[in-house]
Amino acid sequence: MTTSHLPQYNNYVESGILWLGTVPAHWDLRRHKDNFSFVTTRITNETLIKVGLENIESNTGRFVSTDTEFEGDGIKFKVGDILFGKLRPYLAKVYLAEFDGNAVGDLFVYRSKRNISPKFAQYLMLSSRYIDVINSSTAGAKMPRASSNFIADLPTAIPPLEEQQAIADYLDAKTAQLDRKIELLEQKTEKYADLKQSLIN
Repeated sequence: MTTSHLPQYNNYVESGILWLGTVPAHWDLRRHKDNFSFVTTRITNETLIKVGLENIESNTGRFVSTDTEFEGDGIKFKVGDILFGKLRPYLAKVYLAEFDGNAVGDLFVYRSKRNISPKFAQYLMLSSRYIDVINSSTAGAKMPRASSNFIADLPTAIPPLEEQQAIADYLDAKTAQLDRKIELLEQKTEKYADLKQSLIN
């Protein structure tokens, strides 16, 4: 499989799960906790970078540096772990760790098991249907938070590992193309703004 296209599936089956609908017949239905370990190891190591919700860009999962100095202990995470924002999950804050660190505040930390590609897992958790079903389960009107127990029992449809990697590679390539187009459009917008200001002057 290449990043230029993905295979078309001939056989689909009804998953019996409302939010999943029909899925390719060879994909496995497994609960979230069968795919990921829930990391809860607390840490007071001040040498590790602290990561909070504001460090994660909504919908893209990009890391954003800030000057915020976070207080208190957090959960130790490693490269390849996934940090999932449990507060207002509709914001879709899902970060695939690129360094070891300390997750503080309203973040769950998940570690992919052997049968799961971390990059595929991030795309799965960023998908709108995944986010919507978790968001529908939240408690609290002003500060809705997702439940770790609800997520643990959430059914997921998982392709074979090689296919997971192919899907992740394909999405990486497509999102990189979109990022480049957005960058070019922003550059053009800046140039138009400069030309307009020159004209006005």
